[in-house]
Amino acid sequence: MFFGPDDEALVDEFLRELERKDLNKTPALEKYGFGAILRSYYGLPGSTRLPMKSQHGVCLWEEIPPSELMSKQRVMLVFSTRWIKKWRQSRTGKIVIGLPNPFLLYKRKKRLSQAPDATGSVFFYAHSTANEIGITDKDELIRELQEIPADFGECLVAMHYVDMLRGEYKAFLTAGFKVFCAGHYSDPEFVNRFYDMLSRKKYALSNAVGSHYFYSVEHGLPFSYVGLSPVYSNNGYESDVWAAIKRAQTHISEVHQLEKGYIREVSEDQLRSVKSELGADLHLPHYKFWMVVLMALLIEASSILFARLKRSLRFAKFLILRRGGSDG
Repeated sequence: MFFGPDDEALVDEFLRELERKDLNKTPALEKYGFGAILRSYYGLPGSTRLPMKSQHGVCLWEEIPPSELMSKQRVMLVFSTRWIKKWRQSRTGKIVIGLPNPFLLYKRKKRLSQAPDATGSVFFYAHSTANEIGITDKDELIRELQEIPADFGECLVAMHYVDMLRGEYKAFLTAGFKVFCAGHYSDPEFVNRFYDMLSRKKYALSNAVGSHYFYSVEHGLPFSYVGLSPVYSNNGYESDVWAAIKRAQTHISEVHQLEKGYIREVSEDQLRSVKSELGADLHLPHYKFWMVVLMALLIEASSILFARLKRSLRFAKFLILRRGGSDG
């Protein structure tokens, strides 16, 4: 969705929709349209359940995220050779399946590329999450965006739905910028809106490295690191999880060191690195994915059956003991 300075009523309606969708818990594999993409790409019915855990976008951590380690689901989908190796070395007992990032599969199926007449730039605002609040000096950031080189054209500000709900968009609309939000991450249309916007832009910018960096560069947009990085504060994570997140942020800044300045072309080394993190070199045939889904469904069914059997045995034991006490 695109919003201009005069779209106050449209923004209010959009925010109410986000709030409604935010009331429901979304499994990791269904966020950002991942589940819908996998069903479509591998030819599964839209109603097919996918009882598996997957990585959240492009996982830039050095260690396995706690939420993935603690997941009850046995089948784990990862999106790069680096993460296949890391998971298998960790000996977690999970069944690790490697395949390309779902956004790449979406692009391949739709045969998407940057539009020949792409123009202007998109700035990806470093986003918050429900449990992690990013604080950015918006006044300083706006001043810098107002002074980007002329050949970068009009700058669109792309914002995560969490920051839309926090009202972060207001300062940019007031300053005359247009704001874009692909919607709530539970919306299967998220990826459609994202690539429709990205394909029309010539340059990408941000004040942080995230999944947007990889998707933009892979799509052919030179990426510029501008503005001040946000300062994040804990808004609900357990202390051990927050410590792991801080280590991840340090790792990201060390590994993906981007020089400040305006970049006008994608280098071969940069593109090679980006494609590696997106799993462009991985291939999972259709029949193998169907087998993975069947295996995950059988594991889930056996777990449910085993749990019910345990409850039945406990109840039977209770009845036997109760009867034994009565007979005595």
